[in-house]
Amino acid sequence: MNNPFEDIDRRLERIEASIEQLANKPDPQPPIRDSYLTTEQVCKMLSVSRPTLWTWDKKEILNPVRIGNAKRYQLSDIESLGKNKERKETKS
Repeated sequence: MNNPFEDIDRRLERIEASIEQLANKPDPQPPIRDSYLTTEQVCKMLSVSRPTLWTWDKKEILNPVRIGNAKRYQLSDIESLGKNKERKETKS
């Protein structure tokens, strides 16, 4: 019959080796936080006027985020809007 302490020692060695491998692994890149753009930046980026942007807000084409009194747009939303526009143009 095996000594139970030897079995525990082997398990601990495997656990220690696994921990060391994890400790030596490079850290994954931190998630990229979404940037927020002002109304002016979005208008310039999409080449649209402020009234057009306001209409898109009302039609829920874009969903701005309210930060206090300021309205901001997520860069990822603007980029996805551009991708959708490109897809529609290629289908036409």
